[in-house]
Amino acid sequence: MAHTRENSLVKFFGGRFGNMVYRNYDGMSVLSRLPVFKDRKFSKAQKACQQRFGKAAAWAQMARENPELAAYYQSKASKRVNAWNLAISDYLRNPKITEINLEEYHGHKGDTISVSAHDRFRIAAVIVTILNAQGFEVESGMAVDVPGDHWIYEAREDNPLWKGCRVSVRAVDFPGNMVVRSISSP
Repeated sequence: MAHTRENSLVKFFGGRFGNMVYRNYDGMSVLSRLPVFKDRKFSKAQKACQQRFGKAAAWAQMARENPELAAYYQSKASKRVNAWNLAISDYLRNPKITEINLEEYHGHKGDTISVSAHDRFRIAAVIVTILNAQGFEVESGMAVDVPGDHWIYEAREDNPLWKGCRVSVRAVDFPGNMVVRSISSP
């Protein structure tokens, strides 16, 4: 693969030349061999990856057509990474829940559960579900976003069987990726 920078002779060239492909990327000209896919058989994992990437491209197209999302991704774009690639990256990466804090939850209405959740871009929602010690759902609802990737959920119901209860947290990003994490109270 050959590279050249600021070569005025080939600055605006691009495309296929015989069995070579010529393209421009970030001010650099790249010449490489044409890939050969004749009689290629893809494995199940490769097909799954191709399908996932196809869905990511569909998300990026939808984000491009949505003025709010397009403006958001464009605001994060740089010279090297455009809004399209950022939208694909956002689709391919799941959010993360790093901490669920139950120190302020004692089974009373108004007690709080704090969650630290983040994504490379934005978290759309954090949903908290509280199950009592017997495994029955006491309540479920949306946590409120506070600055710094922190979310606070305020209990709306009393939970007399709070010792040994289970709290399940779902974090969802804008492309719809979801991660679930659960914790039990002491």
